[in-house]
Amino acid sequence: MLSALLRYYQASDRVDESTLRPVGERVAAKVKEGFADAIAVVIDGTKLSVENEPALIPYLPTSSSSTTFRPASPALLHVTPSAPALGLHLSRARVPFGDFDDHLEDVTVDWLRNGPIKEILDTSK
Repeated sequence: MLSALLRYYQASDRVDESTLRPVGERVAAKVKEGFADAIAVVIDGTKLSVENEPALIPYLPTSSSSTTFRPASPALLHVTPSAPALGLHLSRARVPFGDFDDHLEDVTVDWLRNGPIKEILDTSK
């Protein structure tokens, strides 16, 4: 059973950017300190509209104790018949939090101290 799901989003203004940048790798390494099964996923913007070409590039730690992430084969993202149901479950189970974009639309959104995320992290220790 999935006990916690934490997502971090980092965008690039370049559509052809398809690598995990150093900042993203540091964030993934910090997440891995608290969640042993952490992975990073990069979206290849050049493949978003290409049919039968996976746009997601999974980045996995190079070893169980490593903080270095390297790209894995997109074949790891094999879709099973239950994948849509799992995706729906995860989207409903997510914890709402405010990011910087939300703050730009509504200045009352505290994007620096996301209370719901802190509560989840505190209870998972």
